[in-house]
Amino acid sequence: MASSTPAAPPKQVSERKLNHVMRLVGNIPALPKWMGLYKLQAPVMDFLRPALWGQKLRCKRSLWSSCTWRVTKDGEEFPLDRVLARLRAVEEIKTQVTQQKQAALSIAEFTVASCTQSGSADAFFKSYFYTPRKQWLDVQELQLSRDKDAVKIEALSFSAGLLPASTPLAPLFNVLFFWFAFSDWSQNRLHLATIKKWLEDDGLKVEESDVKETVAFRPSAKKGE
Repeated sequence: MASSTPAAPPKQVSERKLNHVMRLVGNIPALPKWMGLYKLQAPVMDFLRPALWGQKLRCKRSLWSSCTWRVTKDGEEFPLDRVLARLRAVEEIKTQVTQQKQAALSIAEFTVASCTQSGSADAFFKSYFYTPRKQWLDVQELQLSRDKDAVKIEALSFSAGLLPASTPLAPLFNVLFFWFAFSDWSQNRLHLATIKKWLEDDGLKVEESDVKETVAFRPSAKKGE
């Protein structure tokens, strides 16, 4: 089993501050979801990943999260096929794991982007997570390999860009504003937690280690704080 690496002390975010941010982002222009622009622009945003450029230049970790899972199944040796089958069904997830009160943040919309297997012991899985109102794009990448009788998963989730996938010319503007630092408000950590729970709900045992995150949600201590 991989040794556990303590995560850096998380930056605390108040509920009031998060509510304020959600009101601001509500003013960002975006086409209606039914027009489907986000489906066309998402692969381009994933390929370019401009939001990560600034993170690397500044050595920051404000819009991505990663961890390592060791997945086992009682009575089954190396359950790779079972894990992959469960991952391919992530589009059935409707609710995200969260303690936050905002209804929009509890809605889950995962889409399978790719799932490939190399031989009998290695695989790669990628999914897209879209926010319900504007279709901001977060990308989840899972590298699967064998660890004795377990499936080892190196999981990463990151925000692709400053602007949502439903904004016209979002890939271009995200490249132009790659230097603009923003926070994911712990959403990428929640995406991974949601996938972990999805695996566990199928009877799989998931041991987690090497968690990396920077933002943690803290409910307001008082009303109006």
